[in-house]
Amino acid sequence: MKDTCEADVILDIKLIRSTDGIANSQSNYVEKIIEKFGYQNSRIAKTSYDSSVALFKNENGIWVAQLRVLRYLKGTVSLAIYYGRFPVVLEGYSDASWIAKNSGSNGCSGYVFTLGRGTVS
Repeated sequence: MKDTCEADVILDIKLIRSTDGIANSQSNYVEKIIEKFGYQNSRIAKTSYDSSVALFKNENGIWVAQLRVLRYLKGTVSLAIYYGRFPVVLEGYSDASWIAKNSGSNGCSGYVFTLGRGTVS
């Protein structure tokens, strides 16, 4: 085996290089998944999750949530995580709303982790 050049794609993640940094895009993979499930002509969801859908084991809500993720991914296919040339720092943020619990509905929480200002989780 011989190394002839820099990789353009690793594990279906497209690497986009520039003088300022590098971007990772999963557009190829997302397009394959959307095509596999026949969602090419579906409308786009602006969020990946609808908190009004209750998720229970062996219920229809889980399937509806999975299809919503496909519609969300369709709208984000052109996005990528960009890593610039500044120091790479791992940061985490979280938020929660438990006020809704008093009104009879469930609370909601979320988190995000960034590495070098690019979201990783």
